[in-house]
Amino acid sequence: MSNVSEFVSVGKTAATDFAIADPDILIGTPKPGTVDNVESAKANVEFEGNYARELGKRICVVILVDNLLAQDAETRRVYTEGLGEDSIYGVALVSGNSMGRAIASFFMGLSKPKVPTKMFDSIQNAIAWARSIRPE
Repeated sequence: MSNVSEFVSVGKTAATDFAIADPDILIGTPKPGTVDNVESAKANVEFEGNYARELGKRICVVILVDNLLAQDAETRRVYTEGLGEDSIYGVALVSGNSMGRAIASFFMGLSKPKVPTKMFDSIQNAIAWARSIRPE
């Protein structure tokens, strides 16, 4: 995976640092060892929604999931219900390890996201996908 420090920081929540690749491609990096819970999910969804509203258009969210240790069903539901088509045009989940891939697979398979959601092995591939599905 690429070093996220090459992107421009735009803020953070208690559990996640956010940067941008393009103005409409928001990259979320959970802090190492994060156990994602309902509280952190709500804070992340609020940050992402506020960012999209301030930008004035929908965004794609790229999440680097390798730092996550766990995420339960209730937390996944917060993301699924909170990441609506009004503010998000896609979600890319990036993982280079088996734990991250398992968390991403559970999210995609059990949560049924409302927006296009795909797993990638590199941040570069995730950003390329986001650019390819960007609304006009």
